Amino acid sequence: MNALQLVFALLLVLANGFFVGAEFALVSVRRSQIEPLARESKRARQVLHGLENLPRMMAAAQFGITMCSLTLGAVAEPTVARLLEPVFHALHVPEGLIHPLGYVVALSAVVFLHLVIGEMVPKNLAMAAPEKTALWFSPGLVAFARLCGPVTTALGACAALVLRLFKVEPKDEVEAVYTSAQLGRLVEDSRQAGLSNRSSRSAWRTPWNWAAARSPTSCSAGTASSRSARPSPPGRSSS
Repeated sequence: MNALQLVFALLLVLANGFFVGAEFALVSVRRSQIEPLARESKRARQVLHGLENLPRMMAAAQFGITMCSLTLGAVAEPTVARLLEPVFHALHVPEGLIHPLGYVVALSAVVFLHLVIGEMVPKNLAMAAPEKTALWFSPGLVAFARLCGPVTTALGACAALVLRLFKVEPKDEVEAVYTSAQLGRLVEDSRQAGLSNRSSRSAWRTPWNWAAARSPTSCSAGTASSRSARPSPPGRSSS
């Protein structure tokens, strides 16, 4: 019985890691990375579906993480504590300390596995390789969201309601568009890190300068400056 409970606890840790990885992969991946693959890959189409229904996916992931974490705490801690009791008896630990000490050791072991295997590893994996992680994890999350549709829909509606109370409009999809100022900052950061040369920076700046020249503010400023620089007709002095 204890062996089965330990296997079940390990599966819960892995399931928790799956939900964490799927959640962070969907948040980290860009639509432009997945769209070229969607024509030939069913997994890519599932990722796009997840990106288009992001609140539902996040609700499903959080629901899965919460269920796994609570069940893991209820199953793993007492199981590990029972397994440690014979060890403590063999070490002649006082009877009054066996249960508290077993609880502390069991809780520490469960928290360690939960944080490392169930949280940190999948989170860093999703951030380091969001495209691959999304292609592997997102289809399962989409299927889970469909299975738990009523629950995730209710959770998503509650989250949207709370956001609107704080004057925040819920987003159905992660925005993957940078402004020219943000792109300029990215180029400057790459220059400081030595990742770009002068020619690549000037190539990036050219379309921005052209766009700035075409903007209404720049046009009006340019028109005003050209008028001020235009020579006055003979006989008319500028005031």
